[in-house]
Amino acid sequence: MLQQINKKFLNLPKIACGGFATGESLAAALSLGAGAVAMGSRFIASNQSEFHEKYKALIPPGNPQDTGLYTGSFGPIRLYKNEYALSHPAPSSKEEMIAYEN
Repeated sequence: MLQQINKKFLNLPKIACGGFATGESLAAALSLGAGAVAMGSRFIASNQSEFHEKYKALIPPGNPQDTGLYTGSFGPIRLYKNEYALSHPAPSSKEEMIAYEN
């Protein structure tokens, strides 16, 4: 999507949002034309975060295997595997993922 946006809005800076949590994902976004990425959830539980401690405590410790790709209101979304996520089927193919995005 970033490449398509860059073709249409050549001279505007782009900030990519959603699903960025590592240096590798940052590098990928930059290589596709983003000027920056917004990492929100990645830092919620950090010491520097200004979120309330009780809210931070809701963030379960985990690893990438504790998440999955599921269908969502706005397209495919990566979610922590919980009751809500498991009630939304995972896209079974690239075509299905594209269909959810349109």
